[in-house]
Amino acid sequence: QKGMHEITIAEAKSRYPMLREGYARRAVRDPGAADIDVDLLHQNFMRHFKSNGGEILCNAAVTGVSHDAGWTVAAGPHTLRARTIVNAAGAWGDMVGVLAGCMPLGLQPKRRSMAVVPAPEGMDITHWAHVGDVGETWYCKPQSGKLLVSPADTTPVDPHDAYADDMALAEGIDRLQQATHIEVNRVEHTWGGLRSFVPDGSPAVGYDKTVDGFFWLVGQGGYGIQTSPALSRLAASMTAVRNLGVMIQAYTQDNAGQLPVWKDQSQDLYWWGTLVDDVRDKSKLEIFKSPGDKYFNVDKIESTVSYGWNARVCGRYETAEGDEGPKRLVSFREPSRILVLADGAKDNGFGLLDENKLPDPDRYNGKVAGLMLDGSGKTLLIESDFKQNSFWFQTEEERENSGNQ
Repeated sequence: QKGMHEITIAEAKSRYPMLREGYARRAVRDPGAADIDVDLLHQNFMRHFKSNGGEILCNAAVTGVSHDAGWTVAAGPHTLRARTIVNAAGAWGDMVGVLAGCMPLGLQPKRRSMAVVPAPEGMDITHWAHVGDVGETWYCKPQSGKLLVSPADTTPVDPHDAYADDMALAEGIDRLQQATHIEVNRVEHTWGGLRSFVPDGSPAVGYDKTVDGFFWLVGQGGYGIQTSPALSRLAASMTAVRNLGVMIQAYTQDNAGQLPVWKDQSQDLYWWGTLVDDVRDKSKLEIFKSPGDKYFNVDKIESTVSYGWNARVCGRYETAEGDEGPKRLVSFREPSRILVLADGAKDNGFGLLDENKLPDPDRYNGKVAGLMLDGSGKTLLIESDFKQNSFWFQTEEERENSGNQ
């Protein structure tokens, strides 16, 4: 991780004076680590949600989901209707997905137990670090003048209102006492939480492959708070590319099955300019802003447009004479494997996506919202999916010739 480096045992002891002699063989420090005020962050999220017209309904378990020209959701005494469902149900994510007719993702909730114990008498623990072992069998950190201790347990369980596992806590506290000179004589408070994982361990963010209008946002694996700003913006960006996809599909229907090219020089319009009826109407250009883009400027949209057209695959230029290639016909055999556009460069990308104009890696922590030709949204990784000779930057013919299937 960035900033993480090895330190001597003597330095570890100076930074954490309660470390027991002979316990640690090696030590690593991350100077960039920071604590998050979870309650304050959550309260701010809710305040922002409500200020934008959102409503939070409590004690309203989802009991029925149906789809017919839109979604209808039965939740407690409420009947809700929407075009899109965002499934952020945490440990209950698969259950909600099945109600909506989706195949389950294999989401597995795992219990994490925590305890609050008194700080060592007479010691100021305010600036103590978060400390744990490399095998993740325990950790400890200061919290409100006391110590929070966990065995870092990951016990598979069914979705439920979680509670602490007393045996796991006892083992974690024992490991703490073996590693430090801290003596725990009483436990003041305990609680448990559920951390949910899909089989590959990565968050599931994106539209369902078969059920239209159902968006998965689950499987954060215990990093939900830490990743919430980036993942929520990524989810919003994937919704935005779906909306752009609707506009692109309408364009192809009106233009004999042709995709727009990156720049139609006969009209002096970039691809995004062909999708709106008036490029001078700034309100209509806001759709081309990715929610996590800090550099988008509607007055300089040519250089700051958030999304990049995959001109390498779908077409780059069309002149008045058509001598640089006519608009590409929508004749791809596997539209679900054809990347049309994705989050673009930080600036000066001019709505272009290719090996030389890659997405901004800082926008969503290395992730990208992409639109496939079939209208589906897909989460891609810049490090693995956008590189020289990338699968996504090859035409079907190039894939066949290179064996990159």
